[in-house]
Amino acid sequence: MDTLTTEKKRILFIAANPEGTKVLDLKGEFQEIIDALERSKSIEKFEIEIIDEAQPEDFQTGLVVFKPNIVHFAGHGEKKGPIVIGENSLHIIDRKVLSELFALCSEHIECAIFNACDSSPTAEIIGKYINYVIGMNETIKDKSAISFSSGFYEALGAGYTVQEAYKLGKVAIGMKGQNKGYKTPRLIEGKKKFLKTPPRSNGKPIMLAISSHIHYSHKEMIEKADRLLPLYQYFNDRKLQKGSWEDLKFKIKQFLSRMIKLENEYHLFLPLHSSLAFFTGSVLNFKCSAKISVFQTTGELNLLPLHPKEDSKNTNTWNTDKIKTLQNGNDLAIALSINNPIINDVKDYIDDRQLSIPHIIHLFLDKISQDAIQDAAHSFKLATIAKNIIDENYKGKGIERLHLFLAAPNIFTLMLAQQIWTIPNVLVYEHDPKAKDANKYIPAVTI
Repeated sequence: MDTLTTEKKRILFIAANPEGTKVLDLKGEFQEIIDALERSKSIEKFEIEIIDEAQPEDFQTGLVVFKPNIVHFAGHGEKKGPIVIGENSLHIIDRKVLSELFALCSEHIECAIFNACDSSPTAEIIGKYINYVIGMNETIKDKSAISFSSGFYEALGAGYTVQEAYKLGKVAIGMKGQNKGYKTPRLIEGKKKFLKTPPRSNGKPIMLAISSHIHYSHKEMIEKADRLLPLYQYFNDRKLQKGSWEDLKFKIKQFLSRMIKLENEYHLFLPLHSSLAFFTGSVLNFKCSAKISVFQTTGELNLLPLHPKEDSKNTNTWNTDKIKTLQNGNDLAIALSINNPIINDVKDYIDDRQLSIPHIIHLFLDKISQDAIQDAAHSFKLATIAKNIIDENYKGKGIERLHLFLAAPNIFTLMLAQQIWTIPNVLVYEHDPKAKDANKYIPAVTI
């Protein structure tokens, strides 16, 4: 069983009793939560924010600004969603829309309680994104709702797990003789993959997934993951729509540092933008001695070791061109064509943006295709040769910044990042195949 993390917990209490609905003792429920935490002698471990007479927008403001770990809604509900105060007395928040809000705030929310009638369908859909969600199977009397809150928070404050606190909340209903209400609360245990604690190995490889875009073919692999870092909510296709690349770097580094222990074996599934794959590789540099294999997602799905021991016999290797641009300066661009030939787009982009890049080193394979890399040894060999070519053109040349353009599978990108992570000031570009002319690249991740 899993307990909440140990930092000071933020509880957001959202209450709504619209005009024309049955009057509820919501202030009494809030006070009972305070009293329960005081009885457990842990009130100082919690920071509590209350939104009274909640309107639709208050849910979003509370979750986004306060960043609660526990969200508690008290009021009326329907199967469609919770009822709050609207322009015409009341407003039902669509549970599907609400689930999108919880999905976007899932990194800080550990538990949600919908202490309202018929809220089980709302809990169920939000449970796709949150570890623990409690809803009500049917109507629940006001006294039973308050009793549940009392027992739940008293147990949570005393150090019990969410699952145990949920059961003790139900016991608290029964202890007061409210036997019908005893069966009303329902706990939805969300997908364990969203937990922030590292999974146990139990002698088997642990599967971690980091995903910045969604494809129907990824669904089965995502479902198999022991832990998942979802980043797709920050993107609209290839374009970053929310946050910054620095934010995503922080999230990836934090996720990997939490999850990877040197004594375990890991399988990584990484449907990532190439710039984020490169950053992931820089985090998993050669100093990381854990045994790691990566699923290659281009072509046939293969599990490839990140540190292959065998030598490659594949003869599909690099050709190199040094191409002059129309620009002056002290930067250098490296363009690598494995999946697709990209040199024309790269040159157009540099000249159009008038970047301080006088030369592009173009590395391209004899045979450029989506399945050009067949095995880990071949990928590692290509990454090693590419690293040597980059060193020849970078070291001692007075280069101020290295600009990296990639059309490559993520296994190669990871391996290259592992080998050149010591080079300072590398800017990795993201490719947007839907963009026109010289707009096909976006400066993304700086290493």
